[in-house]
Amino acid sequence: MNNKLTSCLESQMQALKLKGMLAHYREITEKASQSNLSYTEYLSLLFEEELKRKNEGTVKTKINKARFPFIKTLEEFDFGFQPSLREKEIIALSSLEFIEKKENVIFLGPPGVGKTHLSVALGIKACMAKMHGQISGGVYYCPEAAGRIDAQRQGRQPGGQAAKLFPA
Repeated sequence: MNNKLTSCLESQMQALKLKGMLAHYREITEKASQSNLSYTEYLSLLFEEELKRKNEGTVKTKINKARFPFIKTLEEFDFGFQPSLREKEIIALSSLEFIEKKENVIFLGPPGVGKTHLSVALGIKACMAKMHGQISGGVYYCPEAAGRIDAQRQGRQPGGQAAKLFPA
């Protein structure tokens, strides 16, 4: 590629804020040239890189806005340290089906048994699924569940909603 065209493309990608494309277009262009990719295949690879960068940025922003006290995942949780937990049930929560079903999850137990770790891990999963939420006082607050919690506190039982309790 000639230098003038390369410079023009780079400034256009910068102006359009296509940072993923800008970071990878040279290697993708080289790969496309060597592999005789069609224009459509070439463009698809470029857009894939841009989408990947934007998705990573979205998840990172959601995690920052959630104000987690730390970043922990379910994969990092030591189930051997807490044998009273049923690992399969906790792992099943990572599907986030409980949010879709409008259910609450409450971890109960004394300090230091992993309640916050598990809450944060589920919050991170929710952020990765592009859901909004926030940590408040060691509890992951998900707006989708807020109304249900308030109704339960006021003694009203909203229809079709439940809480899953997990002693830790």
